[in-house]
Amino acid sequence: DKMIFYVKDNNVLAERLNITGSGATFAGDLNISNSSGATLNINTALGAADSKILLHEGTTASPANGASIRYDGSNNLFKIGVGTNVDTTRDTGNVGIGTDSPEVKTHIFANDTSTKQFMIDQDSTGDAVMSFRLTGISEYVMGIDNSDGDKFKIANSGTVGTATRLTIDGGNVGIGTTTPSYKLDVVGSIKASVQGRFANGSASTPSYSFDTDSDLGMYRATTNSLGFSTGGTNALTIDASQNATFAGNIVMGGNQVKFADDGKLMIGDSNDLQLVHDGSNSVITNSTGDLFIRNDADDAKMVFQ
Repeated sequence: DKMIFYVKDNNVLAERLNITGSGATFAGDLNISNSSGATLNINTALGAADSKILLHEGTTASPANGASIRYDGSNNLFKIGVGTNVDTTRDTGNVGIGTDSPEVKTHIFANDTSTKQFMIDQDSTGDAVMSFRLTGISEYVMGIDNSDGDKFKIANSGTVGTATRLTIDGGNVGIGTTTPSYKLDVVGSIKASVQGRFANGSASTPSYSFDTDSDLGMYRATTNSLGFSTGGTNALTIDASQNATFAGNIVMGGNQVKFADDGKLMIGDSNDLQLVHDGSNSVITNSTGDLFIRNDADDAKMVFQ
């Protein structure tokens, strides 16, 4: 048994509603409205079945042949899905995408070979940005700054262009600057609690140098040896025995060169001439050749006292 309703349009009858023992089929749009609010009540008498709305094109109405909006009364879940997959689930305030047991406000689950699970896409002049906020306390945003060369930024404000803390621009990372010129460009102080490790460098390109004077600085000369360069040339080397070798002269501007007791001043490749003070006496020792003490000043005396 069934009941069919027709409408007449230009003297042509057209079926609009077909009611049978298993349900009703509408041939057009269904509009529900009244002045106090409209309600569509869908209820299933089967405890284990979902109340659902099926959306499909040209196929038999079933969850496998289209999309569905449904309520799972057994688990108190609201679900939206395509085919037999449940793509979105709302569970007591939590929303799950790809899972029907969301653990947080938004829970995205994937078990496939995809490389992305979440995307913010901006197709106009705005920024593609995500915000993190402690209400009334602080807010951080991160995303792409459309108005500044499409740089990726993290900012301590409501927009990525204000109070920017970190910027990634073409492979360079800036902290405290939005125009990084190096792989890591920091405007401010840097602290390492354990170690900071750099490449060996060389006299011409020292590992530790200065922004406007890149051939001045410090580098690893060889194993356990530290080199200092000026103008791209070695000026000082300190070896593993804490010996210092200067490439040029040592000039004391009115100050002193001081040696502790028993510290020797040794002159010559084989330390042939030595001067030492042992705390009580001073000794000059020459082990090769003659020892000359000469005064070449005109009309001057040589005084031993």
